[in-house]
Amino acid sequence: MRRLLFFYPRAYRRDRGPEILETLQEYAGTSRTRLAVNLIRHGLRTRLGRPASRTVVVWAALFTVACGLFAAAFGSWVGWQTIRPLHESEAAQVAAELLPTQNLKVDTDEPPAKFVIYGQPLGWYSVRDLLLGDGGEYGQSGVGAGSNGPADHPERDLATLRENLRRGGWEFREYVRPDYGHEVYAGRGDQQLDITFYEYNYGASYISLGMDRPAPALATVGGVLGFLAGAVGGFLLFGWASRRTRSVFVKLLLGFGLFFWWAPIVLAFPQMVEHHLSEWHYSWHPLWEWLGQPALSLPFLLGTGLLVLALAISALARAQVRRADDPVPG
Repeated sequence: MRRLLFFYPRAYRRDRGPEILETLQEYAGTSRTRLAVNLIRHGLRTRLGRPASRTVVVWAALFTVACGLFAAAFGSWVGWQTIRPLHESEAAQVAAELLPTQNLKVDTDEPPAKFVIYGQPLGWYSVRDLLLGDGGEYGQSGVGAGSNGPADHPERDLATLRENLRRGGWEFREYVRPDYGHEVYAGRGDQQLDITFYEYNYGASYISLGMDRPAPALATVGGVLGFLAGAVGGFLLFGWASRRTRSVFVKLLLGFGLFFWWAPIVLAFPQMVEHHLSEWHYSWHPLWEWLGQPALSLPFLLGTGLLVLALAISALARAQVRRADDPVPG
């Protein structure tokens, strides 16, 4: 039980730790699980300060979950960096395997990076695109192949594609897009495909094949570890600031900061759920897209700036209290 005192702030442990342990000894006959739960609950509540406040728990939960989600997105992004690079030869090999009669030609350059925006790796020149509405263009690079001319027998080519996908052990689903064409999503191992038979008004049909990578296992591992680290760190940081200031201005900064953090999530998450429910995905979209990033990175950065300012004011208030408590020389 002594270890569970860690859930209390350090100063509180130092001042009242022995008293808490003595009280626990008096209730030695009570269920250890119940005692542990009470210790954890009261310890976390003490970290937040403001014993008379009911809303502080809600604010702490919002801050903690948001920190966990954004840290999970970063951890997932780190895990995504472990995917194998794509090469033109791999796309050409898959195209020849699935549609041997079409002789599809690779029509994209070798990807310069695993993730790109407008075909280029992230750089300082990308800041304007990221912040001013084009952040949604950031995504995994891919390679593609297409037919040189219209397909003579698209129905037969589609039947051949289905047969070769089954024979090759691919998972796939098909969708008919009105005024667009027939689209096939497929995945096998660390390859996923988007194959489209474009149908035009005059009856001609062109075929394109795009290839990229599904989410690697380390993206999930990085996401879980990132969420745990971010949530714990976020809660401790919020509690640290909550105990050090009662400023209304800080509360306003916190409120607006959390609004700018949560607004992209509230907007993006339902759209991603609807998208994934309406279409089969061999691999889900990256976690950061579920949080509206980097498409809505400007609100996220505004919220971050406000929250950092709130923490800085809290630290300054604490420093002023310490100076006031120092004994006057002489």
